[in-house]
Amino acid sequence: MPITHSPDDSRRGLAFSVAMALVAVLSLATAACGSDDGATVRDLGAEDTGVDSGSTSASGSASGSAVASGSASESASGASSIGSDGGYDYATDVGAHRLVTEDVCEIAALLDADEVDYDAIESIYRDGGNSVNSDGSVRTLAGFATATDRLHGLNDYHGSETPLDDFIAAAIEGSGPFAGASDAVRAQGIEKGIQNQLMVAWVVHELNSAVAKAENGDLDPVEGAVHNWDEAWAFYHGAEPGCAPFATAESRAGNFGTMNDDESMSQVNEQILDAMIEGRDGLLAEDAQV
Repeated sequence: MPITHSPDDSRRGLAFSVAMALVAVLSLATAACGSDDGATVRDLGAEDTGVDSGSTSASGSASGSAVASGSASESASGASSIGSDGGYDYATDVGAHRLVTEDVCEIAALLDADEVDYDAIESIYRDGGNSVNSDGSVRTLAGFATATDRLHGLNDYHGSETPLDDFIAAAIEGSGPFAGASDAVRAQGIEKGIQNQLMVAWVVHELNSAVAKAENGDLDPVEGAVHNWDEAWAFYHGAEPGCAPFATAESRAGNFGTMNDDESMSQVNEQILDAMIEGRDGLLAEDAQV
C-alpha cells in the first residue's frame, strides 16, 4: 500500500519528515525488524484505560517522565489497554518491549550495591527476564547487542559486527579497555554502555526499520511501520524512563539549563516526543511523505 501525499496532507508530511530527522540526530548520539511479536492494533480514540508510566529508576534519575508536552497529540488523546508512556500513546502492542527498561533498572541497582555482583549483572544482560515475548521467549539486552544485522550504523564505524556487546562485555568482565579498572570505572562502562549506547542504538534501529517499511509500502497497522515506530519509544522511554535514554536527556537539561518553559520536561525530550507523535500519526494515516 503506497504512501500518499497531497497538499491538504502537508502537515502530516512535514511531521513525518521532522520525525525522520530524529533518526539522524539519534544516530549522531551513538542503518526491518524481523522479530516483531504479539502485535495488536489499538483504537487511538478508545476510552483511556492505558498505563502512563511515571516511574523512575532505582537511582531516581528521571524527572517529569510522565508529563506530556503542551503540544502532545490531540489526535491520539484516547488510549486502550495497550497503554501509553510519558505522553506517547502506543498504536500497537509493545507491552513486552517497554519492559526491557526494567532489566536496565535491575542492573543499575546491582551496580549501586556496596559489593558489585558481576555474575548477576551478566545474567540479567544475557538472559533478561522482564520482557517476555508472546511465544514465551525472552527479549534481552545482549540479544540486540550481539545481533549483526541491526540498523544502527555502528558496525562499520567500529569495524566490528558486535561493537555494543564488545564494550559492555569488557566492562562486565574487566577485560580489554577495562582490564585492571576500578569497580567505579567498570560500573560507568556498564551503565552508560547499556543506557546511553545500546538503548539509543536500539531506538535508531527501530526508527530506521519503520522508515524502511514505510518506503516499501508496509503500513500494516499491526506489524507494519507503525509497530517499529512504537517500539522506538518503548526503548527510548518505556516502563522505567529513569533507566532509559529519556533520563539522560532530562539530566543533561538540568546541567545546561535547557528545560522547557514550564520546567516539566527537557526541551530535547519535548521535541522528540512531539516528533514521535506526529510521525506515528502520519504512519497511521498512510499519508506521510518520506
